[in-house]
Amino acid sequence: MRACEGAFDAGARCVMSSTLAVDLMGGDHGPRVTLPACVQFLQAHPDSRLILVGQAEAVMPLLESLRPVPSSRFETVVRRPAYQQAIPAP
Repeated sequence: MRACEGAFDAGARCVMSSTLAVDLMGGDHGPRVTLPACVQFLQAHPDSRLILVGQAEAVMPLLESLRPVPSSRFETVVRRPAYQQAIPAP
């Protein structure tokens, strides 16, 4: 039997924490589907954290509407669309 590398919960079960990065822009429907799925994941896995990656204009309005998840449970990494990244700043 392998030793527990995490912490123990109240039932003396080994609890492992993890951090996952999620591309919110992926899939057929983008962040309107992937972001709620991330919230469900965090509710089901209280010791996990997520790094949310996507385009700011698509992600931020949805994220504001789903705020019941404490911000300490996720980090957002938003970026501009590729066509804006190629244009040098004035």
